[in-house]
Amino acid sequence: MNPFIPLEADKFYHIYNRGNNKQPVFYSEKNQRYFLDKYTQYMESYLDTYAWCLMPNHFHFLVKLKSVEEIRIAAKQDFQNQNIIESIVEHPVSERFRRFFLGYSKAINKQQQSTGSLFQKNFKRKFVDNDEYAKQLVCYIHNNPVHHGFVNYCSEYLWTSFHSFLSSGVTKIKRDIVLDWFNGRDNFIQVHKSVNDYSLVERMILEDD
Repeated sequence: MNPFIPLEADKFYHIYNRGNNKQPVFYSEKNQRYFLDKYTQYMESYLDTYAWCLMPNHFHFLVKLKSVEEIRIAAKQDFQNQNIIESIVEHPVSERFRRFFLGYSKAINKQQQSTGSLFQKNFKRKFVDNDEYAKQLVCYIHNNPVHHGFVNYCSEYLWTSFHSFLSSGVTKIKRDIVLDWFNGRDNFIQVHKSVNDYSLVERMILEDD
């Protein structure tokens, strides 16, 4: 897979990466909370989030980039470099991701008294081109802890957006849109329990290895 596939406005992407040499990237719940806080701080103005999961040595997000105009407005606030602001959408969004990951990496290296790259070079991105693939990704992301043997059911794992879909409270997740994909909350839960074929997602991720 080409890691430099452009990030285009109004498009869906599966964003993911793992620790360099498969090393941990989260050592405690404090790290996971910090990562999510920084993700919101750096990326909220540039994209909407539809699902996420944080595993000990990797993470997954399903996102949709905001419009060209929204991204340019955000970039004018965040960047002094006019070339970044006026460039194609790819540049400001990728630069925000770069700064987000770099800042988190520095914090973890300081915590662990280590040096070097925390994540594999170049975060991975896959263009999501249809609703069926998006639905499969939502289930795959939420069931990642099950897939890797951490829990028996995704509701037992704290660090995913699955819990946001069971709640009626305020959330930054695009809950209503995703639940519509599944024809409601009850079916959303049932599909997460029953679907275990993620061959399409797995095949695409294995292309990166």
